[in-house]
Amino acid sequence: MRGWRLGRIAGIDIEIHFTWLIIFILVVMRMSYLPSNALTGLVAWPLRLAAALFATALFFASLLLHELAHSIVARRNGLPVHRITLFLFGGVSQLEEEPRSAASEFVMAIVGPLTSLLLGFALTRGSGFIPRSSAFLSIVAESVAFVGWLNFLLAIFNMVPAFPLDGGRVLRSIVWAITRDLRRSTHVATALGKIFGYGMAGYGVAVIFVFHDPWGIWMIFLGWMVANAAEQSYRRVLVTSLLHGLHVADVMSSPAITVPGDMNLEQFAHTYEFMLSHGAYPVVAEGKVAGMLHRDVLRTTPRHLWPMTQVRQVMEPLDMDTMLIDAAAPLDLAFTRIMETGRPRLMVMGERSQLAGILSQADVMRALQSQKR
Repeated sequence: MRGWRLGRIAGIDIEIHFTWLIIFILVVMRMSYLPSNALTGLVAWPLRLAAALFATALFFASLLLHELAHSIVARRNGLPVHRITLFLFGGVSQLEEEPRSAASEFVMAIVGPLTSLLLGFALTRGSGFIPRSSAFLSIVAESVAFVGWLNFLLAIFNMVPAFPLDGGRVLRSIVWAITRDLRRSTHVATALGKIFGYGMAGYGVAVIFVFHDPWGIWMIFLGWMVANAAEQSYRRVLVTSLLHGLHVADVMSSPAITVPGDMNLEQFAHTYEFMLSHGAYPVVAEGKVAGMLHRDVLRTTPRHLWPMTQVRQVMEPLDMDTMLIDAAAPLDLAFTRIMETGRPRLMVMGERSQLAGILSQADVMRALQSQKR
């Protein structure tokens, strides 16, 4: 799940999904029922809107702390985390690898709900220390208390034993510790995740048609998201188990065909594209990898500009976190990076940081097919 990038904290990209607009709408509606008697007349709605913005920002910060807690523990266990995405009913920390032990899985999973419980306690208790001597302070206190209770609900919801919720990960860690089989434990946890997700979606349908309540649509949406995430998680573990023992160097295409950064598009088209027709080419400038040139630039750049447009002007600049992978890296790690970043190919770096080859999604799929036989 990808969203709009807001910034970076401790090397982790923070993204927000478009479904946060729904949270804002729900919070605005909830604020219209605040018990404060001081909110009357024309001043009421501006204050309620300000309260909704404040509560939404506070809840956003709470979710961010919840996910950062997961990420910090993951990093301490040697698992890289490059992105956190916050969406309608929570967030997700994107791990490039599966946990390496049941114990590390348990700690990483449980720390999120514990963080939400602590935040809920702090906010609900803290709201009582805010004086209610004015309409503004009253609405601030009520907003803080409201977000505190949202954190309690978030902790309870996340502890449902349905993968990939935190409770499902706790369950997987327990089954994993008993069976010593990550694939089997994931199968059990994701099966419960799908049952929970489809059950929630079914309840949403009942809410719509039996109780004639349109809010059932969100129950259907949330249930589908949980069930879909559970299925994707199991597929990821299945792929990881099939690719176990293979490394990037085993399946990459080598040597890589590179393009000089000072070549113009006219030369590129006649020298490379019309003969090879690859989706993208590594660009080399001054003996170093500088980026990736996608074949689409020939379509998006007017034909008469080809002779005066250099490759380095239209290439995608190098992003070391998402474009590069070490030749000695496990192939399942490369597969995860391809899936998470949406890049169809990665540049493979060998000894002395030299370009050793290209790993495409097709290369990984061929390796999977061969492992299934």
